[in-house]
Amino acid sequence: MGNLFLFGALITPQIEGQKRIPPKLVIIEGEEEFEVERILNKRVVRGKEKFLVQWKGYIVEEDTWESRKNLENAKELVKEFKREYGKEAKEIRRQKEEDDKKVFSRELLGRYYQ
Repeated sequence: MGNLFLFGALITPQIEGQKRIPPKLVIIEGEEEFEVERILNKRVVRGKEKFLVQWKGYIVEEDTWESRKNLENAKELVKEFKREYGKEAKEIRRQKEEDDKKVFSRELLGRYYQ
């Protein structure tokens, strides 16, 4: 129940020909909220973090970018994403450093054998 979102901040487009029953909204402190399935990505816009949200029961075309403020009831999912995002970013940096070392080593070897 903690992965929820304020109803007023989401506008859901209708996709032509699509027939489905939308998921039920949950009432939290008198407000209707959508449930967050998971956080997919992060970006910074004008110095503020925005998170790409996959909504429980909705299709990918209805994923939206949301500010942290709009995800107050999904704090655990934001933390989980940041933890995983951080691990992935570290792995990419580590791999780049290893690749840079290999290139540097080849350049040194090339100079030595000239």
